[in-house]
Amino acid sequence: MNLPYQEEFEHGGQMFTVHAFGEGEKYGVFVTLDGECISPTYSVEITTHTDYFLKHKQSLIDHLIEIAKSDIKEEMYYSGSDDD
Repeated sequence: MNLPYQEEFEHGGQMFTVHAFGEGEKYGVFVTLDGECISPTYSVEITTHTDYFLKHKQSLIDHLIEIAKSDIKEEMYYSGSDDD
């Protein structure tokens, strides 16, 4: 996977975008809706990712993306609105 990376997915009639990036000593993943960040940043240290990949031949970035998408599907995200 080349970073930065973006992937759109649909849930509940809305289009979300999951973003993956590398910054400093970590890789991170977050989700946006209509250009607004609606999730926490899920992250992993680059050295941890490298060690895991060498042992398991799987990307922790892919796992972070799946966790972020799963949280959206479970309705666990910031609404972005102040209805107070």
